[in-house]
Amino acid sequence: MTHVSYEQWMLYASDNLDESKREEYEDHLYECDPCMDLYMQAVKEQGSSTPEFDEKGIADKIMQEISSLTQTDNVIFLTDHLEAKRQKAVFQKPVVQYLLAAGMTVLLMSTGVFQSITAYVADYENSSAPPKNSVTKVLLDKTVSIVDKVEKETKEDK
Repeated sequence: MTHVSYEQWMLYASDNLDESKREEYEDHLYECDPCMDLYMQAVKEQGSSTPEFDEKGIADKIMQEISSLTQTDNVIFLTDHLEAKRQKAVFQKPVVQYLLAAGMTVLLMSTGVFQSITAYVADYENSSAPPKNSVTKVLLDKTVSIVDKVEKETKEDK
């Protein structure tokens, strides 16, 4: 098995290898513990040489971008936001909801939807299918017959 040199692992850690070499080295890491140790050392070394992250500088840049927005942009955004909120609030009022429900009821009644539903229910109730005995009724009948048998036998024994 051929091992990869420390210098090559440094190139890998700094992302200075072509894609095919990177894949080859990654596959090699799965199989070789000594190379894994070298790779970990290279990553530590590479990590100590990276520049510090400047959080304040990034925050300042973001604040500058925000302040560079013109006042008209802010006003347009605010009015769009308020308009959307106002439209949403109109449909959440109980009076508007009641009026919509009443309107839908009148519409459905005038088109005859409710009458056709009641006709279907009446047809179902008047169908000639014999009513089925429920499980509870069958169990109750069997229990009563057993109790009657037991009573009859106890009377005969006396």
